[in-house]
Amino acid sequence: MKRILSNLLMQFVFWLVAFAVGRAVFMTYYAGLIADEHAGVWHVLAAFWHALPLDMATTCYILFIPFLVLVVQSLWSPKWLNWIHLV
Repeated sequence: MKRILSNLLMQFVFWLVAFAVGRAVFMTYYAGLIADEHAGVWHVLAAFWHALPLDMATTCYILFIPFLVLVVQSLWSPKWLNWIHLV
């Protein structure tokens, strides 16, 4: 059970970081438009803070299938199930 939780936690953090990086790339690409709107640094940082609940919800939806695979894998571990989990 500890392995399942640690694995899911690592995947959860990965997806949150991936969403944050994507948001940073988006903000960098549209920096000119953001500057035209006179949005300060705090507005840009607030976008990351206010997007966190949506990112967490999306991450939970993404991790639902890996969670089911890991639960089944903890009971029965054939090679094809290991391959599915890696994919």
